[in-house]
Amino acid sequence: MRRILLSAGAAIAFSVMASAGAGAATFSECATGTLEMVDSAYDCTISDNFDQDFLNTDPLTVNMAPGFFDVTDWMFVGKDKKGKMEGQSGTFDFTAAVEALSYSVDKLMLVFKDGSGTTLVGFLVTETAGMWQSPFTADNFPDAPGIRGGPKDVSHISLYAQEGEPPVVPLPAAGWLLLAGVGGLVAMRRKRKDA
Repeated sequence: MRRILLSAGAAIAFSVMASAGAGAATFSECATGTLEMVDSAYDCTISDNFDQDFLNTDPLTVNMAPGFFDVTDWMFVGKDKKGKMEGQSGTFDFTAAVEALSYSVDKLMLVFKDGSGTTLVGFLVTETAGMWQSPFTADNFPDAPGIRGGPKDVSHISLYAQEGEPPVVPLPAAGWLLLAGVGGLVAMRRKRKDA
């Protein structure tokens, strides 16, 4: 009976682990030339699983294991909707949104969203404003319908940030002088005790 229970327990554990891994995304590199489509981009990745940029999930879509660029603590900063876009190219400007943050930023990521047949495309960027072209090309999505004639329109661009380490505040020179003075007083007191 014990052997049957152990076997059943192992089977349940295996099925739970298998189903947990089934929803995990994997990421692929962007096609050659894709980095040049977004100003200040220095890395690009395409999700094979996430086609939505949901903000009402826990965790956020971009933080679902293993996370875009292996980061699972992205924080949503803002969204640039199609009203400012011309479909396949345009500008982005998140400067005011980033300046309003109450934390320092380590990394910035732009996430591009389109419609059916594609998944989310993420770009690590160094600037909060610039120009972009649609990454939804046949090179990046060879099996997507409707791309053969040219890139697909962008629905919206979201900006995410990873919080940076708080800055190290150096101890001012006056603090060092105070510590040296206290150390001197302690040394003088010990000398008096010894005498």
